[in-house]
Amino acid sequence: MNNKGNTATVQGTNDSSILSKHAMVEAGYSSDPFLQVFTKKKAPRRAPLINRGYYIRTKAIESIIRDFLLIHGQKQIISLGAGFDTTAFRLSAALDIRLAMDDVYYVEVDFPEVAQRKKDLMADGDLEKYVNGSSKATSDAIKISTTNYCLIGADIGEIGCLENVWTNHTELKRDLPTLLLSECVMTYMEHALSTGLIKFCNSFFTNSLFVTYEQVEPQDAFGQFMRKHFDKLNSSLKGIGIYDNKERQVARYLACGYQTVDAFSMKEFYDSLPRTEKDRVNQLEYFDEYEEWNLKCFHYVLILARSNSSLFPQIERRVNSVEQHIHVATPEKPLTVYQQTKGSQQFSHASCLVSLTDRRVLLTHGGFGLEKSRHCRQTVTRYFLLDDNGLLSNECTIGTIVDKLPPRLHHTFTALSDSRVFVFGGRLSPSKPISQPVVLQVSYGEGGVNVDMKEIENVAGEPCPRWRHAATHICVEGKEYVLITGGVTTLDHSYFPTVLSSCHLFNPSSHSWSCLPDLPHPVHSHTTCFDDSRYVYLVGGLDGNQMVHSHIFMLDFSRQEEGWKKIVLPVEPVCSHSLHMIPNTLIVVGGIGCSGQQMDLQIVKLSSPSADTVSLPVTVNGKLRMYFNHTSHLVADQCGGYLLYIVGGGGNCFSFGTHINDSVVCHNIVP
Repeated sequence: MNNKGNTATVQGTNDSSILSKHAMVEAGYSSDPFLQVFTKKKAPRRAPLINRGYYIRTKAIESIIRDFLLIHGQKQIISLGAGFDTTAFRLSAALDIRLAMDDVYYVEVDFPEVAQRKKDLMADGDLEKYVNGSSKATSDAIKISTTNYCLIGADIGEIGCLENVWTNHTELKRDLPTLLLSECVMTYMEHALSTGLIKFCNSFFTNSLFVTYEQVEPQDAFGQFMRKHFDKLNSSLKGIGIYDNKERQVARYLACGYQTVDAFSMKEFYDSLPRTEKDRVNQLEYFDEYEEWNLKCFHYVLILARSNSSLFPQIERRVNSVEQHIHVATPEKPLTVYQQTKGSQQFSHASCLVSLTDRRVLLTHGGFGLEKSRHCRQTVTRYFLLDDNGLLSNECTIGTIVDKLPPRLHHTFTALSDSRVFVFGGRLSPSKPISQPVVLQVSYGEGGVNVDMKEIENVAGEPCPRWRHAATHICVEGKEYVLITGGVTTLDHSYFPTVLSSCHLFNPSSHSWSCLPDLPHPVHSHTTCFDDSRYVYLVGGLDGNQMVHSHIFMLDFSRQEEGWKKIVLPVEPVCSHSLHMIPNTLIVVGGIGCSGQQMDLQIVKLSSPSADTVSLPVTVNGKLRMYFNHTSHLVADQCGGYLLYIVGGGGNCFSFGTHINDSVVCHNIVP
């Protein structure tokens, strides 16, 4: 790649990638008996999110190869930056893809050091029998050469060398149908070199399909976190700054001479898979990282560039048409920061604002975050005090009450009257939902905030254990309730949770439960709010197929028997957001959109109806901010506006590490 400084570290990405692929195979996502030859050890255990990431990459590339192999007659596959990829052996053995390699000439190219290591490992693992014919080498660059396979040690950024080897020392034919594969390779090259490679391949072969899998969308918080990860490894993503989205990727290949170019994200590809395949994957292991999964898939794309628009009719775009949702308005400038207070380094937690006699308390509990300098499930309860100007005090710790209120994720805190908090749901792990509701009594004394706890005895009508539900405080005619809607639960020890549509009403005075009409469909990771008169609104969420939707439902609390009604408002599809209501206005904070993108702040007028979109800052004081798995609170200020407190947030960012927002940030909002 003509950059000696990072050549070794770029080669190192092959080693880590092959280990992750091996872990994915061992977890049952795919079949590949050849990987162990190149890892030389037992597959490491990877998080389900990482397994899924490598699964969708493998599945997408295999789908293209399957279609390509349906072409009759002789054809060629060239893997650029092949590393220790095993596709050639799986084709020859007719395993996963079930199609013989008799009429395929398969060429792999990588750095000379990588190619030599691959040759040696192939010999140790007796894999040379899968590449038919005797080996003949006519150049130092040729490591293995048979009638249907060639392993080349060369820098793909050195076009002159590549052209010489392809022309004089391989069986490649310029006019045969040719599939060129580049999986997370060209992004490590200077863009002038990678663009030169694309142009060269288009001119060298008259009948080609160039398929590229790589990262995009570096501007948002996830993209910046991803980019910094590779910078730390000294294997920077050099192409992503220029070719930063699908549209620019398409334009690039068109400018290089390709006539037809398709591009789609891994989110689009996954959504297009048959339900049977999704069900198979869902049953492999427990999974509860939907936000991070959607984000990862949004940030990786597959580009298909044809040298002639009439070529390869068998290769269809395998992604179903997905309705495109466009922001109602161009996002305004980011919200101004009123205050930033260090603390609440957690996500998937619960929090609420509690009004005491002479002060307000922001109480947080649970989730996953930083505790005693390590990442773990949170065992302590934290609080901040709000003064009359809405300013937060420094974070304080109440301590651990794990014996009665164990660490949990995706539960809810609902503030009641008399300084009480209703705690419901959550999970210890995806196989262990928590069933015991709790009421906290919050007080303030000389030592700070104190919390007493009372468990609620099991009573008739109590909901089944759940997490990722929504909880809303309702006060009507002096009576208060907590409405619980949707969520997920684990039944019969299934790896895949059941998404719920049930609605339950808790009466804090009598500690009794009653049932309300079910939601129109199962949903989780949604939000609800009450307009302080009679209507409950439900916004967004994920359905039983894990699809993000834009449905908004309304329940007339005075006519509960009529059930939920769908209403039309200009709200973008969103899940894992937070929601607030002020007179005639819904405020939707952050979340994940239908394409897997991070969402901004939506201000939706109910009477118009109309919506404005306001940007949430990607960084505050140089620190990245992610707006999912968070909580938020809205307080009226003294100037006719509102203060929005965003508490915690973040998640596990694929294989790049974990990001946790490092502070509570308060923004000014003027609807």
